[in-house]
Amino acid sequence: MGWILGLAGNYSETELQKLKSIHPSPFHSFSSDKMYLATGGIPETCLSSISENNFSCWIACGVGIKYENGQTFLMNKSDWNSELTNQNFSQYNLNGHFAAAIWNKNKLELFTDQLGIRNIYLTKLNDSIAFSTRLDWVSKLNKNISIDWEKFGARWFLLNPISNESFLKNVEIMNQGGKAVISLNPLSYQIKNQPWHPDLVPSLSEDKDFISILRDFTLCGLNNDKKISLALSGDLDSRILLALLISSKSENWSLHSFYFREHPDTKIAARISKELNVEHFFWEPSIPPIDKSVSLLTEYVGETMLATPESKYLNLRFYLPLYNQNKIVIDGGYGELARRRYLRLYLKGKEALYNNDSEKVIYLLKYNRADIFSDEYARLMYSGMKKLMDEIFCSMPLVKDYGIENWVDLFEARTRLVYSSVEQSRSDSKLVNYMPFTQPSFLKKVFKTPVSERNNNKIFYKIIKDFSPVLSKIPLVKGGTTYPFGLGSIPSSILIKLKNKLGFYYKDNLIIRFLETLSEYIQDTVNSGDVTSCEYYDHKKVKDLVEGFYRKKNLALALEVDWWLTFETWRRIIERT
Repeated sequence: MGWILGLAGNYSETELQKLKSIHPSPFHSFSSDKMYLATGGIPETCLSSISENNFSCWIACGVGIKYENGQTFLMNKSDWNSELTNQNFSQYNLNGHFAAAIWNKNKLELFTDQLGIRNIYLTKLNDSIAFSTRLDWVSKLNKNISIDWEKFGARWFLLNPISNESFLKNVEIMNQGGKAVISLNPLSYQIKNQPWHPDLVPSLSEDKDFISILRDFTLCGLNNDKKISLALSGDLDSRILLALLISSKSENWSLHSFYFREHPDTKIAARISKELNVEHFFWEPSIPPIDKSVSLLTEYVGETMLATPESKYLNLRFYLPLYNQNKIVIDGGYGELARRRYLRLYLKGKEALYNNDSEKVIYLLKYNRADIFSDEYARLMYSGMKKLMDEIFCSMPLVKDYGIENWVDLFEARTRLVYSSVEQSRSDSKLVNYMPFTQPSFLKKVFKTPVSERNNNKIFYKIIKDFSPVLSKIPLVKGGTTYPFGLGSIPSSILIKLKNKLGFYYKDNLIIRFLETLSEYIQDTVNSGDVTSCEYYDHKKVKDLVEGFYRKKNLALALEVDWWLTFETWRRIIERT
């Protein structure tokens, strides 16, 4: 990811040199007797400025988007300078995803975007504070950092982590609307996060409706010397963005897809681009040689922090080709926030939400990664989840006042978005990219749009039929199978489940091939002293899991093995083993 790494306070030369040894050659670095600040990535997502007297500087890492006078545009260095040199700077005036730093003599201020897509992590050293956009780097600087098991449970056992607090001891996190003020003489600091709410976002002009705002964000990259490349699959969300691109009448955009050719997503995407006669770049996943895989995957896990299993990396190696093609990437990530796709919590959890029943909500959010922990640690993890969910209920509006549909959407924006958008952050060091659906000004309009218009994908189907009717004649894809365009949320879910049950879906064997390639490495790892001496594990469960896949050929265990390997890689990074 485009990164920031720094040290503030009365640090020793040894501490400074250790920090410098962690980061690659920076694009920009600044230092004084009490502050060191460095940043890197690619020039487009890593901007900075220093005053002539060297007494102040700023850094912006990520992609900022301004919405002014009814127009959207990607921010350049001049735009950032205007914002970050303003004494009343507020991240709530900006869209996009970013982490920023402002230094002025004896004070350092850090900011993260209002949705918390970019994070900053801080840890207290002897008489200084280290901070970075990369948690794995921060963990190398403080030997007292360890897993906070009561907070980690939600990260491992649930689909949503339900907490934006750090799950590591001696690490603090800035996420949604984060601001840290570090006074350098004497050293002191304050950190504040602001859980996102649509009321915090400045209002746009009244003539801007749901569709026009989404269209503005989708097309804002067209006014650039780069070309937009839309990540097209067979899903509804990317097709919405495609319809809006078609409506622009511009030719400054193209398509890309990153699945195997026989995957339904790729087949539908190829059919669309052929009918439209649009440039389409296809990337097929491949498995790196074993001598490169381990280091690449370790870096990936360090950046993504258990948000996805290691094998996910194989689908995400296309950034460099697109950057070399001078592309700005957009995708349909989190379009479900606008069309109410969180059916399980809404349909099965109404009573629990009205009654603040934390245990029932936790049950509905359970997600099986891998059953690998000892009973002692599992109990710690489960006990912590209820406390975290109780805190969520205290911080959220009352369901009866806010409406259950909007409550669920706000809950997802506060919990799932921060956790799942790490790939957006990671890619900042590889290319310029953003997600139109995750722009705060658009989400504010989503919450103001009647639920009846968002139900059953109504407004999305309308966009496609109005802007590009030809796209409504092509089936959609979800869960590795197709379903008819125009089908409502519940009927489509029922059909997809039925087709999957009957075996009418694409069977992806990439994870299996990946694990087979790493067979010797994984089996050596599970038998290593570092693993057999780790007190966190139920060693029988771990051994049965790995042997069940490799020796007994139980391929259904592939995803759990993938997740165990991901945790073990991450554990070694955090514990520096």
